[in-house]
Amino acid sequence: MYRDDSLEARVAQARTDQRRLINQWRAHGYTCTDTYAERLRCVLASALDLPTYAGLYERQRHLIDGFIAGSAADTREIVGVLPLIAKPESRSISLEALHARRQEFSNYFETSGTTSRPTPAPKTPVDIAINTVNFGEHWREFIDPDSTALILINTPQGPAAFQLERALNYVGVLTFRTWVDTFRNDYGRVLDIADTLRPDIYAGPPSQLLNLYEYAAAQNRPAPTFKISLLLGERATPGLTRRLERLTRGIIVDASYGSSETGTLAVATGTGLRLQTQSFITELRDLKTDETTFVDDVEDASGELIVTQLDFVTRPLIRYATGDIVRVTRRQSGEHVLAPLGRATDTSVFGAVSMNQEQIEDLLWPFGTPARVFNYLFAIRDQDLTLLITAEACTDDELALDLMPLKKQLPGLKVIRCQELPATNGLGSALGWKASRVLDLRSGREQAVPTALTDAIALAEQQIEAVLSGENV
Repeated sequence: MYRDDSLEARVAQARTDQRRLINQWRAHGYTCTDTYAERLRCVLASALDLPTYAGLYERQRHLIDGFIAGSAADTREIVGVLPLIAKPESRSISLEALHARRQEFSNYFETSGTTSRPTPAPKTPVDIAINTVNFGEHWREFIDPDSTALILINTPQGPAAFQLERALNYVGVLTFRTWVDTFRNDYGRVLDIADTLRPDIYAGPPSQLLNLYEYAAAQNRPAPTFKISLLLGERATPGLTRRLERLTRGIIVDASYGSSETGTLAVATGTGLRLQTQSFITELRDLKTDETTFVDDVEDASGELIVTQLDFVTRPLIRYATGDIVRVTRRQSGEHVLAPLGRATDTSVFGAVSMNQEQIEDLLWPFGTPARVFNYLFAIRDQDLTLLITAEACTDDELALDLMPLKKQLPGLKVIRCQELPATNGLGSALGWKASRVLDLRSGREQAVPTALTDAIALAEQQIEAVLSGENV
């Protein structure tokens, strides 16, 4: 709701247009390529007003100018000759748009800074309206409007909690949005409010959901159950999903896939993450050959996702290399379903063995067998590899049996059961999997840590050293 009548009208029109676009997209078998050219012209015209893009496109300027003027050049031809951009260019573009077009934005957000310095991700009212429709028109397929949702996201500087609240309200759901990072706002307070509201939907990162159940068990308090858990912000592997299904006694859903800078690239439906090809031109880059393929040509393929945003004209993002490895599959309906496979760097070396998040969590929380571990953290030292865990009430023998498959894969692994793990363990959505679950304590190691979290990591290392020395088990 806006006091400015013209802005209110523009936002209302954007909502109507986006609903119409989604209906058209579905009717055409999930293709919208006939709308790409006109929308790409607007995005490119906006981009050329920003110094970073003007410099990047100097060699292609004549071709781009002709395309914007209405030449019959093929959209794929135009996109294919444009250079890829990455985090540094994205940061410059966001800053330039923010300063040159400040009056058009209504909300300032930043990326988490997991892999580099935080990047501005401001949104206009129209951006927010379009993204809300993209969420809501998909979520209405499986969400009951009479539901109540707990939104538990510990990154208030990012757009996720804000956007999820609006998307759930859009489909008629009552929401409560909170986070856990102050003395008063702990998991106990979240449980208190859950006792009052009785939410049947959880929305937030899987690590926060694990922390909630871990806290309830440690305090001997009844844990909530959720009919649906909408997970985002960090990867939920099959093993972690199985663990959360057992704890919540409900359905676990990847709510969406995207980032603060890209917006929402794929949204959950009742059957998977539907790639938003009505709002993005998407490509896959082969990690071996470096060649790119338009997703419209893909039946079943994996690679790094490259995106061109067609909806957000004020802060254009064109051929952005996300750094995320995904698998894209076309279904008989024509829709493309996306499965995140992690980042290219999401592998850790433990002695002579290399393992990634999915491999580890498949062994921690296997299919069809007991799994009582709540949380885990690997500590790598010069002499040894130690796994620190928290777990449900069970005997050491039961726990040893649960961990036997993992110990077979990692010979010499030592396991220490703790009352609690360092706070960084619950920051997967802010730090990423490796930084929150694998701490390298070897001498002379180089560990890239976001500047804002340097102190938290240092404290975590001190806590781990205390545990490993037997001071705090």
